[in-house]
Amino acid sequence: NTLPGSTFPIRKGVLLTNGKALDGIGTNDSIVRSTIWGSPGVPMLDSLSLIEYGTSERTMDGCELEVTVFAQTDELFMDYVLASEEYQERVTGDKNDLAGVFISGEMIAPDPNIAPFNQLSTLPDPQNTPVQIFTVNQQNKYSYYHPNPGNMEIAYDGLVTDSLNYRMPLTARTMVKPCNTYTFRMSVADRDTGDYDTGLFFSDIRAALPSITGPSQIIENCPTGNEFVVVQANKPAMDTIKFYITLSGSAEAGVDYIFDIPTPIILAPGEQQKSFPIEAIVDGDIEPTEQISMTLSVDYGCGQIEVGSLEITLIDEPYVEIQAPDTVIACFGEVELFASGNTQEYRWQPQDAVDDFRAQNVNVSVDQSQWLTVRAFTPGIPCERFDSVYVLVVSPSGEATIDRNQVCLGDLVTLTASNINGDNFRWEPSGSVADPNALVTDALPGRSTTYQLIVEEEGCEFVQDVFVQVDSLPDLEILTEPDQSPYCKGDIIELSTEPFIRTNYPGLQTNWENYDPAIFVGDPGPGVLNPSILINEPVTLVRTALNGACRDTQQLVIDVIDPVLTLNATDTLI
Repeated sequence: NTLPGSTFPIRKGVLLTNGKALDGIGTNDSIVRSTIWGSPGVPMLDSLSLIEYGTSERTMDGCELEVTVFAQTDELFMDYVLASEEYQERVTGDKNDLAGVFISGEMIAPDPNIAPFNQLSTLPDPQNTPVQIFTVNQQNKYSYYHPNPGNMEIAYDGLVTDSLNYRMPLTARTMVKPCNTYTFRMSVADRDTGDYDTGLFFSDIRAALPSITGPSQIIENCPTGNEFVVVQANKPAMDTIKFYITLSGSAEAGVDYIFDIPTPIILAPGEQQKSFPIEAIVDGDIEPTEQISMTLSVDYGCGQIEVGSLEITLIDEPYVEIQAPDTVIACFGEVELFASGNTQEYRWQPQDAVDDFRAQNVNVSVDQSQWLTVRAFTPGIPCERFDSVYVLVVSPSGEATIDRNQVCLGDLVTLTASNINGDNFRWEPSGSVADPNALVTDALPGRSTTYQLIVEEEGCEFVQDVFVQVDSLPDLEILTEPDQSPYCKGDIIELSTEPFIRTNYPGLQTNWENYDPAIFVGDPGPGVLNPSILINEPVTLVRTALNGACRDTQQLVIDVIDPVLTLNATDTLI
């Protein structure tokens, strides 16, 4: 396993080496990784050395791994990388290390020199060049050779990988006959002295599997032209291949979508793919997003194996609807609109008619009646939906006046409405108004009151306030103590009124009109409310009271008699 950040082409696999495996891992430094075991070589590599590479040099310090696999498909492959310390200084001659990936089995044409095996580790070039140090290096087939860049976590000086990208491995690939057993053999060995180690890295052995592809989503009533599910073999079929598709997911075939496929799907010899249309059923219902799950299995003759899957999101038909009648009343040009729908984005036009033209819920503010349109869409989905509404601006108006803004309790005021622009109007509160629907009417307010002129049109209301302050006076009848008549000359009388809460009448002012310091005890002044008076002769007292628009006058008449007794008779009474 390589560490995160490594650029070595194979993330997980096996290292075979003619030296020490641990010497092949780590930093590429100036140290030459070299181990001489003195162990035997690999006979198959000896054959290559003696026959195909024209040298009598036999191999030593050999290392081999043989793996047997059962093929359930028609193609097997593995990734590999050849790396060596012999790069770049020992790449010529006939004593380089040898390595290779070999296979044997049904339909594999053997190399007579290494029968029953054939070499898979060849370049993908027209010559099928065998991958060896002296055949691929900085001088030969140099596009496949790459010096170790230093960030691969391997210590070898050079390596053979893909010609376009050193981070991509080479691939050993071969067609096979399904339902048969195949033997892979991976080998590496020294020649000559046994120094300068070489390593063969390879991955697990995998089957080249058919695939199932299709759209990531289908949308009701919104075809894109790409609504096809494709079953594809990795290469044109050599024999008849049977495919099976299993359907699952929250969406139901025949109810939510149409997908007619044969069972099994058959690829005849020479065919590589078949496609089948899939279509969402338009039902007019508002439904949540649903899922279609497909599993692809294949049978090459030795039983079904699962080889792929496909997930398709079924999206309900895009829709948008402004939650309002075709004509919406905008009182004084203001109205709130809401677009309900199942898309992700909304755009209103004209943009300057709303507070946020990208929002789903908008506040409209216009000076004149006009059409508003919303466009609804979801990024990545080609279908858009539109809805429009006519915004009718309604602006009722009027003017309210009152003849007096301050009266005394019990007084009438006159309310006047003019310049009415609307279907109807009224005065509120109506309880104290003589005729709430009259242009000119009297009102008898029982307290300070705000009267409203309300003009209506198409559900819109214009409201103007007029205020009248209503003042009042407490009961200020002049009371006397003692309460008698007439009074005797020299009596002191206490004057008073019924108790009241003074704070309820904050502007109250009283005044004795004929104030006489000789009568008012202690000379309290003319504004005193409840004075004491000294009576020596008959008198009439007048007191006035003011509070805002209210005025009241009270009068008190006091009769006086002289207490001296006078007898008009003779000295002797019979």
